[in-house]
Amino acid sequence: MKRRLAAILAADVVDYSRLMGEDQAQTLDALRQFRNELLEPVVTTHNGSIVKRLGDGWIIEFASVSDAVECALHIQNGLADHDVIRLRSGIHIGDVVFEEEDVFGDGVNVAARLEELAKPGELLISDTAYQSIDGKAAAQFSDGHSHQL
Repeated sequence: MKRRLAAILAADVVDYSRLMGEDQAQTLDALRQFRNELLEPVVTTHNGSIVKRLGDGWIIEFASVSDAVECALHIQNGLADHDVIRLRSGIHIGDVVFEEEDVFGDGVNVAARLEELAKPGELLISDTAYQSIDGKAAAQFSDGHSHQL
């Protein structure tokens, strides 16, 4: 069992089931294009690693919470004018455990709960993550609401 502190970005496609029901071919093409042209290159650029793929969602690990936030914002900005794909995302920094080809722990659980609370196109970060980023990055989250998890 491998345990370490990590910044976790949890993200998923908004209304994926509805999109698939309306136009499966268009949705899959848009998803494939998003993964190949935006998600995977941006994650690599920000020193992240996709540790779990969930079809329409991802769990991404970073050694630095600043890299996780910059990556998530880069991805959200890259999707601002996209016709099909919109994401909601959450970031937390916490203890994670890697077992076989899966990841567990507080870092994943809180990031996933934040992602579920996010509105389409929104990134929510935990207080722990917020306290770990610099003032310039933190200023982008100053108008947010607080949620008790």
